[in-house]
Amino acid sequence: MTYLQELHSLGLANSDHTTLLLNTYTKLKDVSRLDSFIKTESKHKSGDEMDELPFDLETAIRVCRQAGYFDHASYLAEKYARHEDYLRIQIEDAGNYGHALAYLRKLGAEAVRPPSYCLLHSRNIEI
Repeated sequence: MTYLQELHSLGLANSDHTTLLLNTYTKLKDVSRLDSFIKTESKHKSGDEMDELPFDLETAIRVCRQAGYFDHASYLAEKYARHEDYLRIQIEDAGNYGHALAYLRKLGAEAVRPPSYCLLHSRNIEI
């Protein structure tokens, strides 16, 4: 586990390393390390380049969802504006329809595309 943590801290980890590390945390039910890992701030690059996370975001969301850590997955999805992932977690995994609706309202009308509406409508939720 220390090896995987060091790879991530040095920015040398790939999605397989992220999967292994997150699976280790979730299997051991080590919520404090999981919290610390997913709340790691992005590394700042010089100039106009985008910030880079020390882990693969898509992999982290997927592993957290599969392990039943929906709060962690939704935290990542919301923080990094993965709107569709956030809505799927809230509706399909956690059954938090009210949270999904509140999130859609927060995004505003411009951000709500037909798939979001269809996702909610398919669950017989009034908008």
